[in-house]
Amino acid sequence: MRVRTFVFFPLLTVLLALAGLWLASETNSDSNARAQEIGAAGDPEDPCERLTRLERVRAVFVVKSGEDHEEFIDLEEEIDDLRIECDELNDDGAGAVPQGIGAAGLIANVNVSADPSTNFVAVNGTYDPDTNTITATGMGTVAGFPNVSIELEMTIGDDGEVTGTYTMGGNGELPGGFPAVYEITGEGTDSTPTPTPVVTETPPPTDTPTPTATGRTGQNLTMGNLDCDEDGISTRDNQALLRNVLSQAALSQTEPCPNIGDVSSVTVPSTLGQQLAWGDMDCDGEISTRDNQALLRNVLSQAALSQTEPCPDIGVEILVFAPG
Repeated sequence: MRVRTFVFFPLLTVLLALAGLWLASETNSDSNARAQEIGAAGDPEDPCERLTRLERVRAVFVVKSGEDHEEFIDLEEEIDDLRIECDELNDDGAGAVPQGIGAAGLIANVNVSADPSTNFVAVNGTYDPDTNTITATGMGTVAGFPNVSIELEMTIGDDGEVTGTYTMGGNGELPGGFPAVYEITGEGTDSTPTPTPVVTETPPPTDTPTPTATGRTGQNLTMGNLDCDEDGISTRDNQALLRNVLSQAALSQTEPCPNIGDVSSVTVPSTLGQQLAWGDMDCDGEISTRDNQALLRNVLSQAALSQTEPCPDIGVEILVFAPG
């Protein structure tokens, strides 16, 4: 028995040592294979790429619910410099790549802010490059009430279109316990330099315009359906109008259709031969973000903004005559 015991223990020691060497070899082999896979694939796509192309974002905020709060919050306006900062995070701090968020499991951390004078409260969160969606939260003082929760859901379209919602007081911190929810529409300005648009002066309208036999003469249209499509007034018309305000490329239209800014003679039951620029929703003589707000209020079935009368209401049928 002593001889067998003496032989057994050295043999067991040798077997354990061999097993350890085999496991180490397999581990190194797996690591080398993983390194080769990473090397072949190259660096993963930068999840911040789309956001870093945006030099700035111009966004229009229109209250969707909680209108009683807006009088005190005073956020319903255009913010012409909504800043989005993005940092790529490849791991969770412990070296493990989180799965299920973004391409190849990558996370993009974002901070969204604006000039304090706009009453916009900054938020922090994540950007998912697969869905081009920003989800962010924050907390700040709103209308004099501290520690009000803020939530932002915003999507960046392929052409830089910005849509989403911005909620203040979602946890009942504002009076009455209900939040103020804002609808967001806007455009991101690409950081790539673009040529300065050529501004062509519009000739002054004549007192008695003479209709001509062009494709736009005597055309029945809806005030606000700026692209003349069969869908009527929609957020696409808002995007078309905002692109004109930002001097960006126009969206496609269902022809024949006036271009935004074209001055035509408009006839409605209450007016005859009124000179009006296509897209001037409030008839104040210029196309601006206020026209965009007026159009968006119609899309959201909210109270209309004031107009410079006489002016066709958004949604009414009008007869448009091209100027001679």
